[in-house]
Amino acid sequence: TDVGARGLDMDGVGMVINWDLPRNPKEDATGGGNDIITTAEETYIHRVGRTARMGRGGVAISFVT
Repeated sequence: TDVGARGLDMDGVGMVINWDLPRNPKEDATGGGNDIITTAEETYIHRVGRTARMGRGGVAISFVT
């Protein structure tokens, strides 16, 4: 989820699967009621950024219909 992409920091994530691509604009992607406006590109980067951290490799798969 978008909330998970911004709020979780887990070690060893090797793959991220995007079932739906983010849409633009995305209000309050943190889920905390902060009225943050985030572009679809920023949301995508946060989602796939859960993998390939600290010099490790990783895979991001996105399903597009």
